Amino acid sequence: MKKVIINALVIFGLFTRVIAQDQLLQDIATSLRASNAHQLVNYMGISTKVKTQEETKYLNKVSAEKALREFFNANKVKDFQFTTPAKTVNSMFYIIGEYLTYEGASYRVYLLFKEENKKHVLSTLSFSTE
Repeated sequence: MKKVIINALVIFGLFTRVIAQDQLLQDIATSLRASNAHQLVNYMGISTKVKTQEETKYLNKVSAEKALREFFNANKVKDFQFTTPAKTVNSMFYIIGEYLTYEGASYRVYLLFKEENKKHVLSTLSFSTE
């Protein structure tokens, strides 16, 4: 009986973690589709590696919001979709998506999440041309 309870608790813990990860990814996809830099930085950690065009910087939330706003203004979003399922490595996970613009440009979007204070935060956000 004790083993059954322990197994049930482990399964429940894994299940709730998957649900939280799915909700996080849905919220980020919504932010990207809306070009909402302010909403997007809410999912970032204290310092996030941000790559837009050919520039890569480690930014705090205020600076990241400014850089993303500039990127979104220069690259009006037509659509954003995740193109791969999330892959977990230790306490981190990553996912890749595609950001399409009205001008016809396509950006590969790489998102890396790490665990900070028992929740996953966006550690790396990279936009690169395919």
